[in-house]
Amino acid sequence: MTRYGNGVEIYGACDDYIVSNCYIYQAYDAGATHQSNMRKQKIMVNIRYTDNIFEKCVYGIEYFLGSHGMDVGSYMDNVVMSGNILRLSGYGWGQQRHNYHTPALIKGWSYENSASNFSIHNNIFDRCAYRMLHLVALKQESYPEMHDNTYIQHLGGMIGQYGANEVKEPEIENFDENAEDKILNIFGDKNAKVYYIE
Repeated sequence: MTRYGNGVEIYGACDDYIVSNCYIYQAYDAGATHQSNMRKQKIMVNIRYTDNIFEKCVYGIEYFLGSHGMDVGSYMDNVVMSGNILRLSGYGWGQQRHNYHTPALIKGWSYENSASNFSIHNNIFDRCAYRMLHLVALKQESYPEMHDNTYIQHLGGMIGQYGANEVKEPEIENFDENAEDKILNIFGDKNAKVYYIE
């Protein structure tokens, strides 16, 4: 089923895809996304999400690359998400959808998501009703490298998921009194700033 709810979307292969200096508000699905879930090879290179504000979208930035369990050689390379402010996913009008438990500030789902040179840095992650981040890939080498991001979340909320799903789905990490330690040691986010809202 196609919902036609994304603010800016690429479905399939892409090269030099840039979303920059935009304000995207209340998108019914993703504010901006690159995605494919096909049985043919899809190559996505030179993707930039920079200096945007995504507010009250179901997913601020969404990405996924799946292959229905077949090795068709699809991959992402040179992906940067930097300088963005992502706010309040799961609090907008898109929450009327049937999959109300899926919102995230950055949503990578749990596909193969084969990637290299993937960086998420210098962003502000400001509250989410569910997972702030859903960053799962089949292999460890496909994880995004995280650094210098700022996290603001309600105490008792969720940070999200980060890791490989080759053996089993990574645990959902909660935003509790150990959030700063989890963000560094599980998400690998060096120099992160962490703020709690009680």
